[in-house]
Amino acid sequence: MQTLSRQTQQDIILQCNDVSVYYDRQCAVKGINLEILRHEIVGLIGPSGCGKSSLLRCFNRLNDLVKGTKVTGWISLNGQNIYDPSVNPVELRKQVGMVFQRPNPFPKSIYDNIAVGLKVNGYRGDKDELVEYSLRQVGLWEEVKNRLKKNALTLSGGQQQRLCIARAIALQPDIILMDEPCSALDPISTARIEELIRELQKDYTLIVVTHNLKQASLISDRVAFFDFQGEQEEAGHLIEYDRSEIIFQRPSYRATQDYVTGRRMPLR
Repeated sequence: MQTLSRQTQQDIILQCNDVSVYYDRQCAVKGINLEILRHEIVGLIGPSGCGKSSLLRCFNRLNDLVKGTKVTGWISLNGQNIYDPSVNPVELRKQVGMVFQRPNPFPKSIYDNIAVGLKVNGYRGDKDELVEYSLRQVGLWEEVKNRLKKNALTLSGGQQQRLCIARAIALQPDIILMDEPCSALDPISTARIEELIRELQKDYTLIVVTHNLKQASLISDRVAFFDFQGEQEEAGHLIEYDRSEIIFQRPSYRATQDYVTGRRMPLR
């Protein structure tokens, strides 16, 4: 696994130290050590069931909402342990936004999808200004500026997903988590979301779970490959983490090479 230089370590925004996730005593992902740099896009790849999404949901403590979940180890955001009792999960989720696999706009107007969240989180600035800014950030403003009071569910799937991203960035987070954000979209909408992810990099750190290897290679600065170790292993492990070109062109492990070249089909 790649070792970061001392200078690079100063740019670490999120760090995992021996993190494991359990659901009712069943280990989903085990012993993860990972360092994520500010303003980079990190792709999480690997076969289904190897713990990518379970780990992702730890980063804003969404796993807290799943009964029977236990997280061990240590995760820091800007040097602070996010599982420290002093950390309010609601406040954490302002810093670490989430975009899910399928677009999930509220059944409200396009405007209220963003403004309601701002109100709930105590925003006291100009809501109109921030709604417009957020929609411009995702390239949606020109498409919807004349129908902001229309129900968000009237938008296309790709537009709904961009609206969900706008809703996340309206709270001005440090990190945006994306769990297979294009899996329910057509190729044109997928290309637009991929382009948007690269555009957002200048302002945010992005962590993206994807099963689309071409997508991972195109958008990611670094890629983490997860897999099982042994036929009887039920928990996922981080096999290799490095720059995207290393993972896809000259990985250190045979398992990684087989997976990214398609020589080994996922078993689960």
